[in-house]
Amino acid sequence: MKSLIFSICAIIILVSTIIFNGIYIKNVTSNLENLANNISWQDEESIQKFRELWDESEHKICLSVSHKDIDNVNFALSVLEEKQKSDEKDSFYEYRALLYEYIKEIRNKEKLHFDNVI
Repeated sequence: MKSLIFSICAIIILVSTIIFNGIYIKNVTSNLENLANNISWQDEESIQKFRELWDESEHKICLSVSHKDIDNVNFALSVLEEKQKSDEKDSFYEYRALLYEYIKEIRNKEKLHFDNVI
């Protein structure tokens, strides 16, 4: 009987953790998507706001997201910062779109959906 109670408690904790993680990733990536859309070539502060939120939440996201996805975001963000410093406006917006897509991909991979379970 004790093992049944322990098993049920373990399953409840596991499911609760999965649900909490999904909600956390959804909220953080939504905020990151909004900030990514607001990044402007003329406004260095917009990239800094994104960088601050990303640095704050990267370690928590890293616990459940593929490191490749994290590296993709870091790469796009680094290139974006360098493009702004070097005044390469044309490719700046390409990397901004790429950054947005990488964030969107993280959110989609962490959704509670049957396809993501398999």
